[in-house]
Amino acid sequence: MPITPLYASLFAIIYVYLSLNVIKHRFSKKNSVASGGDESLNIAIRIHGNFIEYVPISLILFWFIEVIAFASYWVVILGSVLLLARIAHIIGMNDTKNMLIFRQIGMVATFAVILISAAILIWHYLPVLI
Repeated sequence: MPITPLYASLFAIIYVYLSLNVIKHRFSKKNSVASGGDESLNIAIRIHGNFIEYVPISLILFWFIEVIAFASYWVVILGSVLLLARIAHIIGMNDTKNMLIFRQIGMVATFAVILISAAILIWHYLPVLI
C-alpha cells in the first residue's frame, strides 16, 4: 500500500489549518488583500506561503521514490522528518523573538528532506546514466 497519500493527507490538514488562520486574521483586520501592513497578518500569510512553497515538491519527490525506486521506508522516514520540520517552522514563525531556533531547524530539515529525496532518485537512475 502506498505511503505518500497518507503524508499528503496529513499535510492537507495542516494546509487547511494555515489557510483558515490567514482567513481569521484577514477577517479580524477587515483586510481582504495583502497584509495592509499588519504584522500578524503578514506572518500568517508567510507561514501559509512558505508551507505551500516547499511541501508540494517534497510530496512529488516522495511519490517518485515510492513508485520508481520502490523505497517506501524512505518515504516514512523523510515524510516524518518533513512533518516535524514544518511544525517546527510554524512554531518558529509564530514567535520569531523566542523561537527562532525552531524556524531555523524547520528550514534546514526541509531542505535536507528535499535534497535527500533528490539524491535517492539520482542514485536510482545513476546506473542508467553511466
